[in-house]
Amino acid sequence: HKAIKAPECQSQGVMRWLNFGINSVGDPALDLYTENPITMYPSYEKLIDITQESFEIYDVPDDALVCIWKGDEVYDYDVATSGTVTFANTALTTGTMFVTVTAHNYRPEIGCIGVYGTEPYVAFDSLNINDASGNNDGFVDCGEDIMMGVNMTNPGQNDAQNVEVIISTTDPYIVITDATHTFGTIPGNGEAYEADAFSFSVAGDTPENHLIRFEVRAEGDNFENCGSHIKIETHAPAIVSVYPPVMSEILAIGGSEENELTISNTGMGTLDFTAVATVDGDDEWLTIDTEEGSIPPFGRDVIIDVTMDAADLTVGIYTGQVLIESNDPDNPTTVVPCTLSVVTTGIEDGTASLLPTSYSLSQNYPNPFNPVTTFKYALPIDSDVKLEVFNVYGQEVETLIDERQSAGYKTVTWNAADYSSGIYFYKLSAGNKTFTKRMTLMK
Repeated sequence: HKAIKAPECQSQGVMRWLNFGINSVGDPALDLYTENPITMYPSYEKLIDITQESFEIYDVPDDALVCIWKGDEVYDYDVATSGTVTFANTALTTGTMFVTVTAHNYRPEIGCIGVYGTEPYVAFDSLNINDASGNNDGFVDCGEDIMMGVNMTNPGQNDAQNVEVIISTTDPYIVITDATHTFGTIPGNGEAYEADAFSFSVAGDTPENHLIRFEVRAEGDNFENCGSHIKIETHAPAIVSVYPPVMSEILAIGGSEENELTISNTGMGTLDFTAVATVDGDDEWLTIDTEEGSIPPFGRDVIIDVTMDAADLTVGIYTGQVLIESNDPDNPTTVVPCTLSVVTTGIEDGTASLLPTSYSLSQNYPNPFNPVTTFKYALPIDSDVKLEVFNVYGQEVETLIDERQSAGYKTVTWNAADYSSGIYFYKLSAGNKTFTKRMTLMK
């Protein structure tokens, strides 16, 4: 284990022992991931008395390599069996002892154990998340500003005086806006809680289940610097988008028409949804072909076929709705009103469409896309229409439509195979209205 003893990088050497195996000729060999790596959550006592004889590291994968060390000294290492490793407590001094755990197809984990004696020792104990400025669900979500209450503990026998606690992180998704808080005196065998002691902001593009790691350092008048860690898992809310927001149809008696309802996810978390069609009354004329689904971030839209059937209806107007239940925290239920007008004559082939009442441009779908996407827009009257695509510099890259069109709902596709990945904008000019929306080409 010469890598462990490398004087120029002692702590890195420990990680080297854990990340490298030994091949048949005695050389180090890197254990490559063969699947997407999984985050592990090992459990162990965060504080131990220096007189304690042993302790366990558990909830680790079988055959995981576990090492305990402090400074330039490796105390012990072992391979986990049945998810557990038991170590004798060989720490000779108080302070922070580190734990590293690695396993095949798992992300390496590093943590720390505070070793205390009779002198004061201040370490992190627990926390409370205040996200009242966000969705106020008590979780750390992407795009939120967080206030964090912290409970610090002193297992030593003597009081810890003038305690100041500092948090830090190298996480690229996190910006700490208040890193220092004074806790004053924490009594021996006691603890102290401060609400909203620290604050930080979470980037809007933070992935789902991203693990934030804060280093916690406690300083005071009568004890040495004590180190501990805070680990928080982020949540990335899904955001549901449904098009069209309203569905309507005119049918002759006996006619039937199938239309598409597009479910999109514009958030950073996985969208899980269920769909159900309901009608006002006893007539069964509204059905859907998809009742549930999941859409990952940047995933392909789900198309639900919505069928309106006038086979068993009489002349009149019928109403119903498609209900979309999802895990979007701000919009758990989306209602798409559906109207069917049944008539006797004046409709060719048994079908006809209601004209829109106003100009509109919908979000393209899919979005992001590669390389084909679809635009939908509505014209309440015959209009001169121009649909253009621009790059992020405002330069026109393509004109898709430039003509006079009749009133109705319109659909246009764009094949961007000849263009590079990036942000683009599409602009609709119709009548006296102009609409502009953003889209992402991702190859």
